[in-house]
Amino acid sequence: GHLAGEINRALYRETGLSDADAAVLIALLETPESQLHSFELRCGLAWEKSRLSHQLRRMEARGLIERATCPDDARSSLVRLTASGEAQANAARQVLGAAIRQSLEGALTDYQLNQLAAITDAMLTHLERARTPLS
Repeated sequence: GHLAGEINRALYRETGLSDADAAVLIALLETPESQLHSFELRCGLAWEKSRLSHQLRRMEARGLIERATCPDDARSSLVRLTASGEAQANAARQVLGAAIRQSLEGALTDYQLNQLAAITDAMLTHLERARTPLS
């Protein structure tokens, strides 16, 4: 939509990252070890396998991520943030946060914005729990 387009333009202008770059970087940033298996990333982003591998190859060439063969499963690779990728991920998160707040300003009252933040947090916590297998 219109809002997404505006936000993506702001992201690219401020960081030089595409929305796909940012999606991968932020997903990695939000994991405890800043790394994910490629299949976890693919499921999380709901992308085709070929789309993700093209994206990761480009990001690896730019030094944003590094890939290692998974010790437990040779078919899967571990995707990690590099120091540069982590810096870019944090920058992207700030730009996106600011762009979203700016876009919603005037559309929602402060009370509604707080409610939205609370609802979003609750949803993310729930999704995290659902994603983490119970040992």
